[in-house]
Amino acid sequence: MKLLTKAILNKLNSTPLGTYDDTPAHEIPVIVKFFMPAGRYTFYVIEADKIEDDFIMYGFCVSPLGSDYDEMDTASFHEIEDAVGRFNCRMERDRFLSTGYTLYQAMADNSYHGMSSFEF
Repeated sequence: MKLLTKAILNKLNSTPLGTYDDTPAHEIPVIVKFFMPAGRYTFYVIEADKIEDDFIMYGFCVSPLGSDYDEMDTASFHEIEDAVGRFNCRMERDRFLSTGYTLYQAMADNSYHGMSSFEF
C-alpha cells in the first residue's frame, strides 16, 4: 500500500510543526492515519516538517503498550514505513478516514485519558 499520496504530501508540506499550537483539539484536522493491522499502534498525523528525504510528523499516538501510554508525540515517516508488527504486518494508511476528522475525535474514539489537558 502506498502510505503517502500526492494529496497527503501536499497537506504535510503545508502544515509545519507548530501550526496548531494553542488551537483547540476539535479544530485540528487529522491529515493522515497510519495503523498496524495486527495490533493497537495507530498514529494520527496533524503536522509535519520535511527534513531532507523524510518527514518528522507530530500527532496522537495510540500506543501498542496500552492506553496508559497513549500520547501526543513525533515520529519520522521512515520509522512508520519500516515498522513491522506481529505476523510480519506493516503499517497501513486508513484510506477511509473521513474529511474533517479531528484530533478531538481521534482522542475520544480511543478513550484518551489525557483529554482533560487539551482545550476543547
